Amino acid sequence: KSAYANVWVLSLPNEGAGVNKSSPAPFNHSPQTTPQPQIRSGTAFFINNTGLLVTNYHVIAGTHRQTIIDPQQRYRAPARIIRIDQANDLAILQADVLSKPIPLALTDNIKRGEEVLTLGYPSPGVQGMQQKATFGRVNAITGFADDGRFIQVDLPIQPGNSGGPLLNTRGEVIGIVTSMLRGEYQNVNYALKVGYLRILLRGLTIQLSKGNQTGQIPMEQIVECFQSSVVLLLAGP
Repeated sequence: KSAYANVWVLSLPNEGAGVNKSSPAPFNHSPQTTPQPQIRSGTAFFINNTGLLVTNYHVIAGTHRQTIIDPQQRYRAPARIIRIDQANDLAILQADVLSKPIPLALTDNIKRGEEVLTLGYPSPGVQGMQQKATFGRVNAITGFADDGRFIQVDLPIQPGNSGGPLLNTRGEVIGIVTSMLRGEYQNVNYALKVGYLRILLRGLTIQLSKGNQTGQIPMEQIVECFQSSVVLLLAGP
């Protein structure tokens, strides 16, 4: 049995629908009854001012329609897939909207114990569509089975957080929230290091936002500054 069976990706088909699957649905003989198309929900964030977005590949894998909803629910906009990196669970999308970007950290210089936060939309069908902010620390600079591509963090995340930005106290993206360890493990979560996103962006003619040059920023100010930069992503047939 593979050890990787214990790793759970955060966005699952029909996640956040609020359905209690422990109770079977009544049996229905009607031939007109057909399964409803499954919609996945996840998180995405802007990296430039013309609607370029980042999320996890597993959120959009096998889907044909992607829609983003801004935190204030002022608009729903279609998005289209620009590039994917299936091996590292990354996807870049484009939406025709004006956007506020989050700067990417220039290096993967991450230290154990440093404070981090993420913004996202965990299980929106259950918890609601309001954006959530969660806080924690870096526990390790490697991921599951010492995978060097990932960071281990202890900030609380749930299905729907997939694709969200992992931010440091300078307000820079240092990772992309990807997966969690399930079972008896508590609060063992992983984010892909931002360097793999920079590799995927090579060759695209885009202007990225410059990072913070003035040192640490209070967490509540980071949340306020970048809340409009993180959107709910719906993907389906």
